[in-house]
Amino acid sequence: MKSPCTKGSLILPVIIILAGVILGLGIVETVYELIIFVFYSLVGAALTSITLSIAAFVRKETGAAFSFLLSFPSLIFLFLIGA
Repeated sequence: MKSPCTKGSLILPVIIILAGVILGLGIVETVYELIIFVFYSLVGAALTSITLSIAAFVRKETGAAFSFLLSFPSLIFLFLIGA
C-alpha cells in the first residue's frame, strides 16, 4: 500500500513553515518582502533543476567536462539572489 504522503504534497507545508520562520527571525520585515523572497527562491531552485537536468543529458551524450560548465549560470544566479 502506497503512502498518501508524497514529496509533492510536502512542498506547500514546508514553504509555509519556512515563511513563518523567516518572518519570525526578522530576515524580512513585511509580507511583501517575504513573497518576493519565496518567489526568487523558487525561481532559483527551478533554474538550478533545469540546468542540472540539461547538464546530466549533456554529460550522458558528450562527456563530463562540458556538462560542468552548464551549471555555472545557475550558480551565479543563486549567488546574486543571495546577495
